[in-house]
Amino acid sequence: MLGVGATTPVQAASASGGSWASAGQLSVPRSETSVTLLSDGKVLVAGGANPPEASAEVFDPATKRWSPTGALGTARAAHAAVRLADGKVLVSGGRVGPDALNSTEIYDPTARTWAATGAMAFARQAHTATLLADGKVLVAGGLGGGHGPYRVETEVFDPATGTWSATGALPQGRARHSATPLNDGRVLVIGGEGAPHDDSLRDAALYDPASRAWSPLPRLLGVGRADHTATALPNGTVMVVGGTKVHTGGRPQNIVSTAEILDQAGQAFLPGPAMAQRRSFHAATALAGGRVLVTGGNGDRIATPTATAEIYDPATRQWATVSPMPDPAASHTAVVLAGRGCGSACGQVLVVAERAAYLFTPPPPGSPGSKGANRNLLLGAVGAGAAVAAAGLIVARRRHISPTTSRRGTDQTMEHR
Repeated sequence: MLGVGATTPVQAASASGGSWASAGQLSVPRSETSVTLLSDGKVLVAGGANPPEASAEVFDPATKRWSPTGALGTARAAHAAVRLADGKVLVSGGRVGPDALNSTEIYDPTARTWAATGAMAFARQAHTATLLADGKVLVAGGLGGGHGPYRVETEVFDPATGTWSATGALPQGRARHSATPLNDGRVLVIGGEGAPHDDSLRDAALYDPASRAWSPLPRLLGVGRADHTATALPNGTVMVVGGTKVHTGGRPQNIVSTAEILDQAGQAFLPGPAMAQRRSFHAATALAGGRVLVTGGNGDRIATPTATAEIYDPATRQWATVSPMPDPAASHTAVVLAGRGCGSACGQVLVVAERAAYLFTPPPPGSPGSKGANRNLLLGAVGAGAAVAAAGLIVARRRHISPTTSRRGTDQTMEHR
């Protein structure tokens, strides 16, 4: 079990730190795209919406330039992407307009081309794809169309045969959830949005590849969360940060700043240190030394992005505000640059937001250090799963958000998936 003391009010660090620089512009604006770190240190961006995109491009950290690469066979957005053990990239599902897809494709970085592979049994968008320890890929949840059904079915892809097989069903169908690979090879799914009323879910489930079955875990301590992040920490715990607890109305209280920690035994979610900023649709990124960088997201209101950024430092057990992004962003993607080709850019964070791209140079461990109000969790050394980011297990689900009228009510905000 994780040693946790009582949560008490403390002072939180609040100072500028780190620096931002432009990383150029993508060839076209891309919402609901995927961003994947390749084994050579380059970064692949593929597909997107508004309009539907089949094009793809690659960022080279050595030159700080974007270049086109082979196009997808099918335009898609709200898909999932994961780097396979052999360095190729699997893209699954997504949507074109309101129609969900069951097709999948594989990108070969050497040939710079895409090739179709076996189709999933179920069309799905806004799902997750996770690389398993044996090199197979677990796909979970998602929407079967623009507004459902929420998929309870899960499938496993075998790169050796190019085929999918059914595996155990989730306890409840969901989309816009998180899926986190754990050190023991299991996969943790938390929260998301589900039936009957697009509710933010409080439950969590654990997938065991050995038994090919899901088992329920304790409910989240506080509120249901969708559009949150969940990061595996080096000490075997998982940090769940931010999210949307209610999807209607766009009121600030529907977006949370709180964090929760699943203990090492997987038995309880414990209260963690709250961020200074409410945020959902944000990005959480592993940094050197076990720190966690959180950037942007919707802050004061749904569909109102923030430029603020914070770092959780395990040495102080606190969040500290750092230099804000050049522009507000939500539903963006952040990845730590790593691999044999990243050169002097290794350790920097690449942020992709619609058409703009930025590089963040983190402050050295131990800074910033001035203090303000926040909460403290008595944890040991914690940080994000750096090995996960370095392996390129980056799944991005980005959405174009606009005011509309939906079955959630009038003058509310919905995500066009």
